[in-house]
Parts: sequence; C-alpha cells; structure tokens
Amino acid sequence: MNMKAAKIRNTERGFHSIEEATVLALDRAATALEHGDQVGISTGVAAFDNRMKGLQRSDLTILAGGLGVGKTSLATNIAYNIASTYERNARVSDATTARRGGVVGFYSLAMSAEELATRIISEQTSVPVSRIRRGDITEVEFEKLVACSQEIQKVPLYIDETSGISVAQLSARARRLKRQRGLDVLIIDYLQLLLPRQGGGRAYEAAELAQIISGLKSLANEIDISILVVFEIHDAGTPEYTRDMRLLHAELDKRTVDYATMMGRPANADAVEISFLDTGQVSSTGAVFNYDVEHADPKSLTIDLSDYMAHKMKDWDQTIQRIDENLRRFQLASES
Repeated sequence: MNMKAAKIRNTERGFHSIEEATVLALDRAATALEHGDQVGISTGVAAFDNRMKGLQRSDLTILAGGLGVGKTSLATNIAYNIASTYERNARVSDATTARRGGVVGFYSLAMSAEELATRIISEQTSVPVSRIRRGDITEVEFEKLVACSQEIQKVPLYIDETSGISVAQLSARARRLKRQRGLDVLIIDYLQLLLPRQGGGRAYEAAELAQIISGLKSLANEIDISILVVFEIHDAGTPEYTRDMRLLHAELDKRTVDYATMMGRPANADAVEISFLDTGQVSSTGAVFNYDVEHADPKSLTIDLSDYMAHKMKDWDQTIQRIDENLRRFQLASES
C-alpha cells in the first residue's frame, strides 16, 4: 500500500473526494498486479485464498455449517494463521510479506479464551485437546506445549469471551481495539449468540439475524476491516434449515454478505466439504478435503475438485427420485 492510500484509509470515515477514492482503487489494482491478484489477507487455507483472493477489507464472510463439522476449529486456525504470519513478518523489513498477516480480534461467544488457546496449542503441536485437559501427556509433549505457548504469546491475537453481547457493544469494542492495538480481521464465533440489540434476547427470527448481519457489514465498512462470522445451520429438512439458507441467499443478493461458505461432512465421514454459495444459486464450485477436527493444520489440507460436481448432480438426481417414489406411494395409499 502506498503512503497516500494508507493515509486515506486511516482517516475518519465520512465523505471522501473522488480523487481519494481513485487512489484507493488504483492501490488495490497495483497490489493485485504485484501479488498475482492476492489482494486480501491470506487465511493460510488454499480453498479460501484461491476463491476469495484472501480476506478483503470491508468484506463480510460467512462460514456456515451444521453442528460438529469443525467450523470453530477452522475459524481458530484461520485466526492463528493470520496473526502468526503478521508477528513473524513484523520482525523483517519486507512489507510485502507482512501484508499477508494482520492483527486479529476473535469474539469467542461459545467458549472461553482458555479453551480457545488450548485448541490453538493442540492444533499447532498435534497433541489432542482431550489429552491436554486430562494431563495424559509425556514430558516431551509437555515441553512442546510450553514452547508452543511461548510462541503464541507473541502473536497479535486478541480474544473477547463476553457472552450475551449486542452488535452495538461488539462494534464499540472493535473500534477501541482498532484504535489502541490495530485491527485487520475480526472473527465471530458464532452469529446466533450475538444479540440484535442491547437488553434483547437471542436472535431466532430471520429478520433479527438479518439485522445482525447488516450491523456487522456496516462495522466492516466503517473501520475498514474484514469480518468472518461463523453461522450454525440447522439440520437439513427442518423449517429452520430452509430459513437459514434463504437468509444467506437473500444477504448475498443484497450484497450485505460478500462471501458465504458451507461446511459439511459427507456420509463417508473423514472428509469435510466446503462449497461457496453464489447469488441466486444453491451452491457453486466447492472443495472436498481431509480435515481432522481434533488437530489439523489447514495449510496442509489437500483439495480434490475432480468429482465434486458429478457427485453433487448424482446426489440431486437420487433425491428427486426418492421424492417421486414417496409421492407415488402417497397417491396409491390415498386412492386405496
């Protein structure tokens, strides 16, 4: 980023002249030209970086999925990848590589800061969380945990574990962190645990969830950061699932959400499937990769797109066939 663009980005939000806006547009184009169109902050996860070109400033990204597919684990890895890259590169004068990291704020509404730190240590050392908590570790493993924790302490990753927080309160804290420590990426785990307004109950209705999403998009624009939000999807076939999917597509259509990804675990179990939702469509190109939720390093995930769409079309055809068969049975039963 050139000095003039940096100065414009750091000024208070409000009216910008067309000259300033043009400087910012050209700065982004120059960054893309220099770095092979990777204009955002790298997540360290190829499936995300290849499709989104990194996490972009002012963008709101949704990481959606059902219960137990590894959303929090993946979000935690992304947070650590970004923050640790920034810390590592901050010691050298190469601003080009430092650009790929950033200061990260993590709103952990579902677990404590200690639990989150334990997950990070587990994922970086390959010692399972369950064994760390039981103390079922060797002396060598304990030394690895100590060394890892010392490295993690140097990383610009800030965790807020306050539960029952409203969007307005979250926004105020994010502004303060940006002002005092800097802030490039904000990760929220997870959307439904945010309150649409102070003193209100949790958001269950689509209108309330949409209100929260709109507030987060406004925050991303206001303080010029990228926001990644974990969104827990209900089980397929339920009215709540239909509501969740309609909400995601509506927000994509309105451009409130810039990217929406779906995590799912296929029937054969060890693989996790990630697909990107597109405007007006059910899904588009996805990725299927091996992902051990207990202690995986997403940097090493292998991606296999070869048969993805073929499997999807086959599953869809089988679903339609089952629906037709059930309808025929219902009609025969009614006639008899």
